[in-house]
Amino acid sequence: GFSEILGAEHPLTLKAGHNVGLIADAAGQTAEARSTYEDVLRIRQRVLGAEHVDTLKTSCNLGLILLTSGVIAEAEAML
Repeated sequence: GFSEILGAEHPLTLKAGHNVGLIADAAGQTAEARSTYEDVLRIRQRVLGAEHVDTLKTSCNLGLILLTSGVIAEAEAML
């Protein structure tokens, strides 16, 4: 995949990971979506910074997953 070719921190690799989270969420695989978003968010925060638009998109999507899962305190920190 992207990670092997471009590296785990490449913007296209991170975008692909974010999209995997979207697909997992749409398929009802909440745990997979959450785990994927957490991984992507951790890297995006380190590589792109907390205020980068791509980081914020991942943070928002993770926050929505947490909210719908009833993890309100963690969701508030993301949104």
